[in-house]
Amino acid sequence: MRRSQPPLEYLMTCSQSSLEGFELARLDQVAHLRVEIRNLHEQWIEAEVAARLARFLLDGRRAGAPSVFCWI
Repeated sequence: MRRSQPPLEYLMTCSQSSLEGFELARLDQVAHLRVEIRNLHEQWIEAEVAARLARFLLDGRRAGAPSVFCWI
């Protein structure tokens, strides 16, 4: 969900402490978004690896190759 940003005119009339508070709030938001992006990236990689492993096993079965796990 996208939050609306205050208009530039409002920010230009804010006190120093209000602007500092606004800055800190935005930096906090940035930090949380970075964590979300990192988590999504990790999930994406895990899903990609699982899909590629499944494709590898399917291709091996079609080729009549013995299961990879039989060699372990």
